[in-house]
Amino acid sequence: NVFEIFPVKRFLEKGIYYTFDNKKDPFLYEIEKKHAIDIDDDGICDDLDECIGEYDECGVCNGDCFGYEFYDTNGNSTVVYSGQVVRNLIITDIKGLVSSDPSLLVGMYENTEANQARTITSGTGSFPAVQSRYGDISGSNLNGKIAATGDGYGIDDCTVSGYGMEPDALVRAWMDAAAGGAYSSDGVDIGQMLQKSLMGLVSYYQGTSKYLGVVLDQDNTGPDGDNYYTKMEHYWDESFGYFGASADYLNRTDAEIKSTVYNDSNGDGSIDFLSENCTGLSINAAKRDDGSSNMYDFTGTIMGAYLEGRHLISTNGSNAEISAKMTIIVNAWEKLLAANAIHYINDTVGDIGDGSAWAGTETAACTADTELCQDYTKHWSEMRGFAVGLHYNRYKLISEADLASVYSLMLSLIHI
Repeated sequence: NVFEIFPVKRFLEKGIYYTFDNKKDPFLYEIEKKHAIDIDDDGICDDLDECIGEYDECGVCNGDCFGYEFYDTNGNSTVVYSGQVVRNLIITDIKGLVSSDPSLLVGMYENTEANQARTITSGTGSFPAVQSRYGDISGSNLNGKIAATGDGYGIDDCTVSGYGMEPDALVRAWMDAAAGGAYSSDGVDIGQMLQKSLMGLVSYYQGTSKYLGVVLDQDNTGPDGDNYYTKMEHYWDESFGYFGASADYLNRTDAEIKSTVYNDSNGDGSIDFLSENCTGLSINAAKRDDGSSNMYDFTGTIMGAYLEGRHLISTNGSNAEISAKMTIIVNAWEKLLAANAIHYINDTVGDIGDGSAWAGTETAACTADTELCQDYTKHWSEMRGFAVGLHYNRYKLISEADLASVYSLMLSLIHI
């Protein structure tokens, strides 16, 4: 009993406090009262605590930041990224068309007027969706945003390694091949390859190389035209939109995001695709985190940096401060793509096994072969598709030589 160790009367009358010098020290020491107060119970004495209270999601002490929501002084939302939302939804939904109706693939890719009138394939469970058709969100397309040589966003040569084609031409070739079935003659699961490659060739490329690549060059002195946001705020938001996270992303666990990508965060009984649904790489971030035994924290790292960076922009933080958050994002995105590729490398290696489970009669197309062959083709295509994107980050840490070696090894694997 601690009251038996030191005089209770002295403690009550003099305000003398006691502490252990460290957790292994059995002796108590007197300290001044000012050094003993810890109002927020965070284990840091208040005279040393940089924040007496709690940091909000934007990294502000006792702030009111809840999710990716930012407003001007008149209460108007300054966040708009509807084009990114519809592009990520199209990338999510395009995979299913490879099997169900490949004739619609090009229209989906270009988000034509006919496609804008189509019902959104991504489900929202028992909740009705605020937007029912792609055009309800935006008329933005993928073909106008896919990486291309000469577009000036830091990637001098956008040719897809191993295929010798520009991204747009390669994607269209895969869509043409889908007319002959879900598996190509050379052993590609077209739906998986198409979807995962587009995540890198559009979302990852635009989010890192384009928008974060030029965000600090944008004006931040006042609203951009008739909009409520500044141009710098908008470029940051557009990059965030390509990540695909819902506004309340950090208020959900990795397991929750992994199992149910949508969440009625405002309790209105419906799902708003613009703010209450996760797509693309934000879901993969949760999947990799959830299965990593705390090795990764892609969700917290990437979302946290987006929130803190946006707050800095809105409060006129320095370019150095904003740049530090940008660096966290582009590096973590690269690691996420690499982690996705590694995940499917392991699955592919597992499918190969020691060879004893294979019949020996399988064909590359897997159209009439074993489930194992189809699993192998699926996993190889996901592996290769995620790896495609690694080239399209102007800030990438992996060297071109190492990346070329990775691509070479992956392409040879399909012929085993």
